[in-house]
Amino acid sequence: PSKRPDLKALTKMQATNAVLYLEKRIGHLPGVEVGDQFYSRAEMVVLGIHGHWMKGIDYMGSKHQDKPGYQDLIFPLATCIVMSGAYEDDFDKADEIIYTGEGGNNLLGNGHQKTEQTLLRGNLALKNSKDNGNPIRVIRGHIEKNSYTGKVYTYDGLYKVVDCLSEKGVRGHLVFKFRLKRLEGQPPLTTSRVLFNRGDVHMPISELPGLVCRDISYGQENIPIPATNLVDNPPVPPSGFVYSKSLQIPEYIKIPADSIGCNCKGDCSSSTHCLCAVHNGSDLPYVSLCNL
Repeated sequence: PSKRPDLKALTKMQATNAVLYLEKRIGHLPGVEVGDQFYSRAEMVVLGIHGHWMKGIDYMGSKHQDKPGYQDLIFPLATCIVMSGAYEDDFDKADEIIYTGEGGNNLLGNGHQKTEQTLLRGNLALKNSKDNGNPIRVIRGHIEKNSYTGKVYTYDGLYKVVDCLSEKGVRGHLVFKFRLKRLEGQPPLTTSRVLFNRGDVHMPISELPGLVCRDISYGQENIPIPATNLVDNPPVPPSGFVYSKSLQIPEYIKIPADSIGCNCKGDCSSSTHCLCAVHNGSDLPYVSLCNL
């Protein structure tokens, strides 16, 4: 049997024109709501919400520029991106994201950036989308053990590219970064932010983006603890923060005495003999799922 039956099904559906939206489209797709989830990238391709089962950037090529409504736009033009933690230079703040361009990443290996990126294909499409001002569909991918692909993808609505820059990434290679902001008036987000595995990168403290303090412990710890601020521009340090390496309890806080536990072996199954139950009014302090 095939290890990826979803890809086999996708191939057959594409061959018989059984895909929901054959032509690439900008913006929301009728029938696909914010919050809809998919267990495979192939499912998204079948619907037409994202046009490739592996690449993170979907875009319209120059063949679309002569179609009605597109004559004044610059092509290629991005239509959708998928964020799933594959690029170590990405940053996710829910309503605002920093999306790393495509290329030069060891996607099938350790996920590290190996070579420099170029302003071509998907990267150029995102840059043109900034200049054109067209909305882009954003899909977030998270780990899901119950999914046959190990992932679940959620459509989180429309964003616009508001900034584009090129700089050295955490591996020292040139990468393109695109800042996107979520459009207002959409249903609230239901997914959490995407976390990115940055591997074993050991960046000098002085080179950390948004550095506001080299050591918040001010020498109390053997290893300095730097603080960064990637939200404010320019970054500002926290005010009124005092670091302590020990537990500080105000004088007005009364600490209760340690309670005596029971002598039950294994789980507490008898409300008659268990001291925990006696202290709880002769009732075991558990719900049906055995959680306190």
